[in-house]
Amino acid sequence: MDRAARLLGRINTRIDGLAAARFPLEMRRVNARLAGASHVAALLSPLQQGAIGSPAMSERVLPLLVFSLASPAAAARDDIVVLAAVLSLMRRANWLHAKGRLLGLHPSQATPPGQAAAVLGGDLCMSIAFKLLAGLRSMPVMNVFARTALRMAEGDARQLESTASQEGADALIVEGAVGLHVAAARCVALLAPACTSVADAVAVARCVGLIGYALERGCGGEGADSIAAPLARLEALLARLPAHSRASLLPLASLLREESETATTRSAATAAPKPDAGSCRAGVSA
Repeated sequence: MDRAARLLGRINTRIDGLAAARFPLEMRRVNARLAGASHVAALLSPLQQGAIGSPAMSERVLPLLVFSLASPAAAARDDIVVLAAVLSLMRRANWLHAKGRLLGLHPSQATPPGQAAAVLGGDLCMSIAFKLLAGLRSMPVMNVFARTALRMAEGDARQLESTASQEGADALIVEGAVGLHVAAARCVALLAPACTSVADAVAVARCVGLIGYALERGCGGEGADSIAAPLARLEALLARLPAHSRASLLPLASLLREESETATTRSAATAAPKPDAGSCRAGVSA
C-alpha cells in the first residue's frame, strides 16, 4: 500500500469513528439501505478492484454532513437517513464513473472489462439512489438531485471532449465533487428547516466539499495548497452560526482541519529540497 492510500485510509477510519460515535443508530440505518448496492463489488474481479482503487473519502463525509446540519430530533427521521444514503450512493456513482474514465484514458492500468465494470457499477449506484429518492415523495428534493445529477453528467461529458481545456475540465471535476455537498445542505433545509439559514448551510457544505476534494488529491501529493482558503472560510462561517448549529458541525470541522494541517505539512516536507550527500558529509566533518 502506498503512502497516499495509507493517509486516506487513516482519514476514512477517523471519519467512520466520528460517525459511529455521534450518530450510531442513524449510521446503522444508512448502512442497511446501502446494502442494496453491496453486490456492485461482485461486478469487479479482484484485479479490477485493485485498478479502480478505494471509495472516495467524501462518500463517508456526506452522511456525517447531513446529520450534522440537521437538528438532533430531525437526524433520526427516516427521510433524513434516506437522504444520507442517497448522497453516499451518488458520490460512489460519481467516483466510479471518474475511475472508468481514468481506466479508459490509461488502458495499460486495467483491462477494458475493468472500465466497463466501473461505469456499470456507477450506473447501478445512481439507479438505487433515485429509487430511494422516489420513496421520499418530495418533488422539491427530487428537483435538487435531478439538477445535481445533470451537472455531474455534463461534467463527465465535458471531460471526454478533446476540445475541453484542462482548466475547464478541472473546474468541472471540482464542481461535481462539491455539488453533492451543496445538494445535501439544500435538501436538509427542505426536509427539516433549522435555525441556520439556507445560505449559511450551503456555504458550509461547499467548504466541506472543497476541503474533502483537496484532501483526496493532497494525500496523493497534489492539491494541499487549495485547502487553506476553504478552511479559513469554514472557520469564519462557524464563528457566526447559532451556538447549537456550531456545536453540531464542530467535530466534523475539527477533523477536517486537523487532517488538512497534516496534509499541508506532509506536502511541504515532500516539496522541500533535500541536501545532497556531499553537503551532509561536510556538515558532519565540520
